Amino acid sequence: MNNSSCILLGDIHLGRSQSLGKTAIGSALNSRIIDQLNLLNWVHDQAVSRSIKHIILTGDIFDEPRPSYQLVELFIDWLKKCGDNDIDVHIIVGNHDILRSGAHFILTVCR
Repeated sequence: MNNSSCILLGDIHLGRSQSLGKTAIGSALNSRIIDQLNLLNWVHDQAVSRSIKHIILTGDIFDEPRPSYQLVELFIDWLKKCGDNDIDVHIIVGNHDILRSGAHFILTVCR
């Protein structure tokens, strides 16, 4: 990493506890998911305001290994926003991010 500063964020669990939130006015998302997305946006804004070029996510991006397409799209939109501001996002895979077959795990490294 070129910049010595980074933001470290773990266990986002997008989609967790959806039954605890209320349906947000004017949105198909419930208030719990909106809170989770607001956290991601706050982290992005902190990186921009402090000229931090690296965000490290320490796994468990989603609560389920097969998240809804809507959650995936929202997360990808956030990643694009980071990219538009020259912020590299590094993801360490967590146990909620892996589909388990019981026979083996496959680790993919992306650059």
